[in-house]
Amino acid sequence: MIPPLRFAQMLSSRLCHDLIAPVGAINSGLELLLDDGAEQNAELLQVVRTSAQTVARRLVFYRAVFGFSAAVQFKGLQDVSRFLQDYLTTTKVNLVWSLYEEPSSVDMATSEIDYASWGRILANLTLLLCEAAPRGGTLTIKYTSADPSILPVLILEGALVPLKIGVERTLWNLVAEDDISPHEAQAHLATLLLEEMGVEIERLEVSAERITLTLKKKQGGLRSLFSQK
Repeated sequence: MIPPLRFAQMLSSRLCHDLIAPVGAINSGLELLLDDGAEQNAELLQVVRTSAQTVARRLVFYRAVFGFSAAVQFKGLQDVSRFLQDYLTTTKVNLVWSLYEEPSSVDMATSEIDYASWGRILANLTLLLCEAAPRGGTLTIKYTSADPSILPVLILEGALVPLKIGVERTLWNLVAEDDISPHEAQAHLATLLLEEMGVEIERLEVSAERITLTLKKKQGGLRSLFSQK
């Protein structure tokens, strides 16, 4: 089993990697403001403002994805949608959200949804997939059936870069924990969250223009998206 301290260190490396660029842009913008004339100040201030907003949105997102905090609460599917959309404004990926309501076959009078756990899972998988779309793309999250045992599917489309082999192997639980690097740490966290929910990856289809990730409930899983009250 991977030592908890080492895993925390790898996640910290991942977080620092993602925040270096926007923080660096803020620093560079401030330095230019001190050196350049007033005619360029408005443009530079906009760069600083945009970068600061990016850092703030990413920190809120990372707190939910990597942390354990009650500050981010999901009371419904639309809360999850807004949360993902707010983060994706810091990327070039557009969100197509089709989980507007629970599948029609679900009796909401006798069922309840663990929105908090599913919000974290969808946020983790969104972060993971969007790494393959640095030039932009479209992420679709939808149901493929009204059957409540069918879980959401995530589809990323665009001019994609390949997922790292280590990330794919980690998602399939094919990498020994001792061999996981900071590059695979977030994928490992996603598998831990899925396991906690009694869910696993059913399909992961990867091409140059499309990635499809399908989930399924494990046999005898602890919790599903819809559970009896």
